[in-house]
Parts: sequence; C-alpha cells; structure tokens
Amino acid sequence: MEKNEIIALVLIGVGLLLSFGFVFFVSLYKQRSAFQEFRKSFGEHKEEVILRKIEKLGIPVNYYKKTYDYIATFYVPQSKSSIDLYVESYFHTDLIVNDKYIIEHDGLVMFECKKTYL
Repeated sequence: MEKNEIIALVLIGVGLLLSFGFVFFVSLYKQRSAFQEFRKSFGEHKEEVILRKIEKLGIPVNYYKKTYDYIATFYVPQSKSSIDLYVESYFHTDLIVNDKYIIEHDGLVMFECKKTYL
C-alpha cells in the first residue's frame, strides 16, 4: 500500500468514528431530557387512599438506605387504581385494612402516613 492509500483509510476511519460519536452523543442528549421529564413525574405524591392489604416480603428490600419488610396495596379512589408501596416495619403495626389514609410516596416507597377519621 502506498502512503496516500494509508492516509485515506485513516481519514475515512476517523471520519466514521467521529460521525458515530456525534450520533451517540446526540442520542444521549435527547434521552437525558426525556429521562428528566420521566423522573419529574415520579416526584413525591400526596394522596388519599384506602388500604386493601399488607403482606410481609420474603426478602427485605433496601431503598434510600432503609430496609422495607412489607408491601402494602392501596386503592386510590381519585384515579380508581391501586398502588403497591414498600412499607417500613414500624408502619406495619399502625396500618389497618380498609381504613382511609393520606400518604406521601414516590411511587415505590411510602414516606409518611396519616389516618383520616372521616
């Protein structure tokens, strides 16, 4: 191979690498903005719910440097849907099935729970 052919192949390789890198970083940038919008939708929520059931997990789950031993299924009357949340063991003793609560959660873990008496 001549020197000119080697230089041409190197330039083609560098061009392909740069174009691949450009496409890669543009797609990451687009996904980053979509991920930020997705993450905003899972902020803390405060909802009035009805407890349907609470079960002990076979294997405890760790989130936010805490251990969650129970999973609670709540019914949300506003949206007519149910939500499953991990619950710490000290909440487990206070929760009663079919009672109404106002809870704060992030869609995965229950942070705070207050009983409604109406």
